[in-house]
Amino acid sequence: MSMTPDEELTREASRWCVLVHGDDCSAADRQAFERWRDADPSHAAEYEAVRALWELAAELPPSPSTLHRPRVPPWRRPGPVSGALCAGALLWAGWFLGWVPHDYRRYAAGDTPHEVVLPDGSAVDLNRNSRVSFLQFRDRRSVSLAGGEAFFQVTHDESRPFSVQANEGTITVVGTRFNVWRDDRRVVVTVLQGAVRVEHNTAYAVTVTPGGQARYSSDKAPIALDHVKAEHAIAWKQGKLILDDMTLADAVPLLNAYLPRPLVPPGPEVEHLRIGGIYDIASVGDLVDALPRVLPVQLVSLPDGRRELRRRAG
Repeated sequence: MSMTPDEELTREASRWCVLVHGDDCSAADRQAFERWRDADPSHAAEYEAVRALWELAAELPPSPSTLHRPRVPPWRRPGPVSGALCAGALLWAGWFLGWVPHDYRRYAAGDTPHEVVLPDGSAVDLNRNSRVSFLQFRDRRSVSLAGGEAFFQVTHDESRPFSVQANEGTITVVGTRFNVWRDDRRVVVTVLQGAVRVEHNTAYAVTVTPGGQARYSSDKAPIALDHVKAEHAIAWKQGKLILDDMTLADAVPLLNAYLPRPLVPPGPEVEHLRIGGIYDIASVGDLVDALPRVLPVQLVSLPDGRRELRRRAG
């Protein structure tokens, strides 16, 4: 039986997911995958959907006969039964035991912020170019922030804690208001109301209360905890970006969220330079173009399309 184009795309995305998660995935394999993923936005979107299901399946606990063997998603297990049938057979028991969700949703914002209401009643404001997925289990609620920034107003439910996964960390709450910003290297959690528990790499954990801000990076460093003006973290909801006497090392990742041509992380000769002020998000590009007039830097265009801030001679 011939497959529809959508089925073909799902099959192809699944094949790539299996390949890149395998121990024998080579550098050439990964480069081929990235070419396929970047060739069409639909490829990237379908791969993210398959990857989310892969991670969900990987969370299924082993059966008693396989307690000491690695957990393998259903579609990688040998045998004549398809992954869909395996998932169906496990669905009821998995939900009852809290292993699998009974509701799964994905949300994304494009060039403008987007507000969504989750099935549990919690509200999420997504900053531009941000993506989240929501899984509702019998005894908990889980959000994965795949990229960008989001402000959460969580519905109080002590029986079902609410957690946000970002990079290698977890933010857990019962009911509160907080903001999560992330890029590929770091995560920043700012609390406006209530309290959240931030865990990173299972080795570090802090409790963050109103006005507190927790930061963690992709390395093994402890979580940094600061007291900040929490309203500055959600200025993006009013179309503003507030840089509060910030180093370029900290400011550039925030600027990049609004730039069509991102800046590379600043080098040691300029990363300590500071910048402050309140700016319209729509004018961040003009701010970057003006930096050489207010700081001893120059903007250099790189072959890959990005730009770099370098120390100006003299």
